[in-house]
Amino acid sequence: MTADLARVAPSDGNGPCPAIERLAAYHRGTLPEDLAVEIDQHLSECESCDSRLAEIEANGDGLIEMIRGGSGDSLPAIVPVAAERMAKLRSLPDELHATLDGSAEAFASEPAEFFGRYRLIRPLGRGGMGTVWLAHDPQLSRDVALKIPHGSHRADDTWRGRFLREARAAAQLDHANICPIHEVGEIDGHPYMTMGCITGPSLKEWLTQRVVVPPQAARMMIQLATAVAYAHSRGIVHRDLKPGNVLVDESDGRLILTDFGLAKSTADVDATITQTGILMGTPAYMSPEQASGLAAAGGPATDIYSLGVMLFEMLTGETPFRGTPRVLLTRIVGDEPPSPRRLNDAVPRDLETIVLKCLEKQPERRYATATALVEDLQRFLDHRPIAARPITWAGRMGKWMKRRPAVAALGIVSFVALVGLSSLGIALWYKAEQRNADLRRLLTAEGELDSRKRELNTLQRESEQEQRRLDELRRQAEAVRQQTQQQRDRSLFATQLQRVSDVWRQDPEL
Repeated sequence: MTADLARVAPSDGNGPCPAIERLAAYHRGTLPEDLAVEIDQHLSECESCDSRLAEIEANGDGLIEMIRGGSGDSLPAIVPVAAERMAKLRSLPDELHATLDGSAEAFASEPAEFFGRYRLIRPLGRGGMGTVWLAHDPQLSRDVALKIPHGSHRADDTWRGRFLREARAAAQLDHANICPIHEVGEIDGHPYMTMGCITGPSLKEWLTQRVVVPPQAARMMIQLATAVAYAHSRGIVHRDLKPGNVLVDESDGRLILTDFGLAKSTADVDATITQTGILMGTPAYMSPEQASGLAAAGGPATDIYSLGVMLFEMLTGETPFRGTPRVLLTRIVGDEPPSPRRLNDAVPRDLETIVLKCLEKQPERRYATATALVEDLQRFLDHRPIAARPITWAGRMGKWMKRRPAVAALGIVSFVALVGLSSLGIALWYKAEQRNADLRRLLTAEGELDSRKRELNTLQRESEQEQRRLDELRRQAEAVRQQTQQQRDRSLFATQLQRVSDVWRQDPEL
């Protein structure tokens, strides 16, 4: 199979971009499914290749581009394509050969291909699942969008049965914001569906030409979420919601949800999101469970996540995660989405909370239903408190630990070890501080004791000096007392002597 693929689409040496002949094969719908899905995902990220494909579509055929852009190594791929084109030309009626003058415009304006009763006018778009044509239904005299799966799908009976079963289920949807499915069936073993033909650009194209203010984004999302809620109530999950699958009706500005190519019935418990091991959907708008390939990806929560991505893009101009498909899937599963307010500070906090709730990694943490999302958006527009609550720091940490249990466990062990070592260090430091404090107190006490001793010695010396002064005063006092006593005795003797003398003078005979 590898050799066959190499002949169909050799590399052009331009890195990850596919060769021009591979884009031409994708344009014709002749690539195997896995390569078609791979290119479909690449085109959603690469503007250059998207432009190259548009040029191929404008020319109506990839053969000219293959000849222009190819080299000698491209001849094995060009030859079968040229042979196929020649066989098709020979099979056309003679009167139509005049229109095929090499002008792609002439061929597009006068198509000569039919699918059953439908006249194919021009391709409207191609994806990993099939090709959508603008076709005319002569029976009802109206233009329709006709979707025909790729040939690789048509050869798979299981896939064809599922396509028809799910398409018929989607055909039961009747909603103003859902593109109606007119008919589902098979023609010569080829399944198909016809849908209403909406005049207007896709939401993807519409957003590139306008800046959407938050209230307008909320009102637009209410339209889409209401349509999704209706589909869910009928047991249908879209699984590929993105701006490219939404049309803006030029007549009234309504958003019309289209392309239920990946839709599945919630009653189909056997349905999966993979085909030949390839994830189905557009990476930038996939939910984590879709990106992981989980069976739970078939539930309504997947659509709610994709609605959140679309609302994020309306508010900020970009999707939450960017990069190559492989990097995108890894980031969607493992990384938290950035804050819309960091990319656009005009986004109100309540609307940011609504977006981030839609983008929760765990399906059960998102809005339980699309109706609940509609109700919260209406609360925001009515300036009423919303039901969703902002994620706290603890909540973010808890979610991170659930997503990376091994890293979280290692972090916890490291944290516990760090806390233990820190506690031990603190305990040792505390004990050392206690010893130092005791030593300081001891030194202080010794210093105080020495000071007391010096004070005591000083007092003792002062006491001795006072004692000596006291003794000296005592001696002085004793000397004064003795001197005073002598003076008193002499005075008394003199007084007595005077008295005797006076008596003797008065009475000499005595």
